[in-house]
Amino acid sequence: MEIIRIGRYFKKWKNMHAARIRLKRAMYEFPSAPASISMKEQIEALLPFRSSVSPTLEGGAMLVSKKAKMSLETPVSVIDSRTNIAHSILQHHYLAYHQHQKAWSPLDLATVLSKLLTTSDINATNIYWKLVVSIPEVFDDEQDISGDVEILCDWLESKFTKGKISESFKSNVLMDNDKVNTISLYSSPINHHSYNKQNLSICVKCVKGDLAQSTVEEVEQRHQFLGMSAIILALEMPENIDDQEYWLLAQLRLKNLLQAKPLLPAIPLVVCLLGWTCPDVDMCSQNLGLEQLEEEGLLSVYKIQPLLGDILDLKTTETLSKSVEWLALHQPKLPVLKQLPLRAFVDHGLMLFFTTSLYDDVRDRKQAGLPDQNPEDIVGLYNSVICHLCQVATSPHLASISWPVAEFSIKNHESIDGAHLDWNSDSQMLRLKSRISSLQLPDPPDFLDDWYNACSVCLQYVKTITTDYSRTKAPLINRVKRILERRQREFENTCYLSFDQSGCVPTVAHIPWIKIVETCISYKLAMLQDAMQYQEELDGDPRLFLVYYLESDLSTYKPPNSWKLATKQTADDRRFHPEKIVKSFYETANKKRDESNEQTDGADMLTLIKVISKPIAIVKETSETVEDFKHQLTKEKEEMKRLDKLLSACSEPGEDPLAHFTPTFQLKLPQESKVTQPLEYIGCTIEDKLQELRESIQRDRRANQLAELKLQSLLDD
Repeated sequence: MEIIRIGRYFKKWKNMHAARIRLKRAMYEFPSAPASISMKEQIEALLPFRSSVSPTLEGGAMLVSKKAKMSLETPVSVIDSRTNIAHSILQHHYLAYHQHQKAWSPLDLATVLSKLLTTSDINATNIYWKLVVSIPEVFDDEQDISGDVEILCDWLESKFTKGKISESFKSNVLMDNDKVNTISLYSSPINHHSYNKQNLSICVKCVKGDLAQSTVEEVEQRHQFLGMSAIILALEMPENIDDQEYWLLAQLRLKNLLQAKPLLPAIPLVVCLLGWTCPDVDMCSQNLGLEQLEEEGLLSVYKIQPLLGDILDLKTTETLSKSVEWLALHQPKLPVLKQLPLRAFVDHGLMLFFTTSLYDDVRDRKQAGLPDQNPEDIVGLYNSVICHLCQVATSPHLASISWPVAEFSIKNHESIDGAHLDWNSDSQMLRLKSRISSLQLPDPPDFLDDWYNACSVCLQYVKTITTDYSRTKAPLINRVKRILERRQREFENTCYLSFDQSGCVPTVAHIPWIKIVETCISYKLAMLQDAMQYQEELDGDPRLFLVYYLESDLSTYKPPNSWKLATKQTADDRRFHPEKIVKSFYETANKKRDESNEQTDGADMLTLIKVISKPIAIVKETSETVEDFKHQLTKEKEEMKRLDKLLSACSEPGEDPLAHFTPTFQLKLPQESKVTQPLEYIGCTIEDKLQELRESIQRDRRANQLAELKLQSLLDD
């Protein structure tokens, strides 16, 4: 019974609960009936505190208490209002994010620099710009540097950071460390209307804090500041602007940066004051010693630029961009360097200062009939030119040039333009100096008057040149021997053709010093080329013997005083002694004839007759000599035909043909005989005349043979 009674109670409770649920749902679905009280009473019931607040509507809402408001808008308006508020908040967030990204994004250096750097050299294929940014070092436990300065340093570094460089490349190739870090390294093509395609290569390095002396030497050895174009020095705000220790540390930072790079050229500087301004700019530059650095040639120009305001403000970024434009506008101009291989450089210098001067003097001496110049003067001029070339190739100015940009390098530390990074190092300068100095010739010794003794001394002099190259001594000595033998044969042939004397020995004045010195110089240059090839193969560097020089240094050569006096003596001899070399032929021929006459005692009077030919011009150009031989050969052939006819007429009976014979050469008796009678009264018979004529014909034929041989040798040359 109890269970049945409890079941009835639960069933009744269930029905009552379902009825209340249905009523409640009906209340939500249908509006309630109009109230039976007035509107005022309804508001007072709903807003019991309405009397203590203002009933005025503000923004579509009414205060219902001191803190609460009741909106009179529809639910749709409320949803739209909330949506607009969320959109506005999101828009503000994105604008702030965009402003932050734009403020911290790197500068477009390619666009900023391309307009300014291309105007300097439009013909250059590659344009380089290397910037070093020095920021103060910030420590975590440092109290005197505020957080704003640390943010400004990070912002300044981010403005020049573009791209991503792997850590392995930085440590292994760029040799970066904790103090020096490469933050940008890229190339960008320059778009302009000209037909020349140019690439702008940009490198930016960041230096944190001061560089110790050991770090400076390491940076200089690794070429990390080589090719630097500008410096930005960032200074934090000092606690006291009159603090001398602060300015000394800043000055030391700047001097260490300049010390780590080669001296030339002077570069521009921008001093950025991070978050502060100096009341007196002159005082700031004086404390940093900028004027003194400018006078010493370390700085070309400087500028002090405060960076004030919020870094999110675009005006701060614009101020930094203008400072970069100012640095690009004052970019230093490098000296114009010429590049040649060592052998080509030596040949170029010898052609300019030695060969030209020497052959101008040779031309003047040939025109005047003078022998070759003294060997001391020729060797002195050559050694002077070699010494000048050595000074130009190893000039101290070259060691001070900061070029090329080391970061844009390829295999074997060669830049894009082909320059070796160690082209102006001390070891390279010493290598070039030793190679060029080895080309000098020793001073020639004094020579005796005898030809054979002079030739022997000349060969001994040539042997001293080949001391270091014993294997190549024989070819050089043989070439010099052939030159001397050829000159001796030419002298004998000339003496026989002109004076009818054989076996004439030339004098010391006839030694061909021009050809001998040229042979020695060619030998030295050949040995230099072999040594260079061996060294390049040993080191595996084909650009080991490239010479970089300044054209202005090369053009400052002045010949030695000995050569000036020699050329002046040539002019004087040309004016007052025009037949010096010809007289030597006469003296040698007469000396040889006198020796022959002493050995022929009791000879006929006709054998003492001296044949004196016409003046000869033995020193001529090759083309003129060939034409003279052709002309002389034609005349000799005509003379032979005439003598053959005369000989035939003499062999026939009848009138004596020699009565009307006129010789083509002059006959002169020796001075000691003092014969005044004509030649036909000397008492010669017809047989003697015929014998003399036969001998003359034989001599002419022999002369013609020698002339043909000489002409053939000239044509072969």
